[in-house]
Amino acid sequence: MKKDIPLFLAKPEISKHEEKIIEFFGGYQAVKADIAKSIEDIHGGRELPATVTIVICFTNRSGSNLLAEGIATNSNAVLGGEYFNYPTVINFCKRLGIHSFSEYCMRLQRHKFGKKKDRVFCTKLGQSQLYFLTKMKILPHLLPNPRFILIKRRDVLAQAVSFSIAYQTKKWKSSIEGEGSPVVFRENDITNRVEAIVKSNASFEEYFALTGERCFQIYYEDLVEDFGGKMSEAITNLGLELTGAPEYSALSLKRQATSINQQFADRMRQTCSLYRTDPPEKNGE
Repeated sequence: MKKDIPLFLAKPEISKHEEKIIEFFGGYQAVKADIAKSIEDIHGGRELPATVTIVICFTNRSGSNLLAEGIATNSNAVLGGEYFNYPTVINFCKRLGIHSFSEYCMRLQRHKFGKKKDRVFCTKLGQSQLYFLTKMKILPHLLPNPRFILIKRRDVLAQAVSFSIAYQTKKWKSSIEGEGSPVVFRENDITNRVEAIVKSNASFEEYFALTGERCFQIYYEDLVEDFGGKMSEAITNLGLELTGAPEYSALSLKRQATSINQQFADRMRQTCSLYRTDPPEKNGE
């Protein structure tokens, strides 16, 4: 598989999503043959459901759900979700009797459009999924005319703390009930999540540097501070139709951070501070 693709696409480790999706559809050779046939059909005149694809590049707890709802509420695009997570792909295909990855992409777009006249598809992709769909030529052939937007957070520690808490409670959105589990401070977990976020953001930067694809970047902190202005700027930069004046109060999602988030962040910074003063060692210890 690695011999017939550019080096940068072969570098990332294969994610669980890629592994499970490829396994479900019969292996790499079967998936490649299926996609090649679909691309040939498209060149022969088969019409794609979508005319434009908005790709929201994100890391967990970066504000991607806020961005996705803002785009869908104030433009002609559908609501972007994590449509290439393996449980979503497999469950959708089992329910509708779909047997190929290419057909999943087609049926997914039609399903999301419903009766909408505008055919602007939107999906969220983590960095491993972006590389996977590019490697398999889903992008840009079956998800046509991609336009990219990357959402990041300046405060990566706050993001990692939010991720650690959400992983424990399973409350990934304000609209989700979650498990109500007590939250525990986990230093190693937060440290590892900071590292993963930094690496993922760097991987996105590498992708756009090497492919030459244009990507609009937006910071979560700016979006929260000036939702109307930044949302309008994002929609305009993506070449979409701005259908109204974006208002944060009109969204269903609400901020989830509590005082615990700040307490955990302060505790991490105190633990890692270069100027930390530890208690002096006792004689004989």
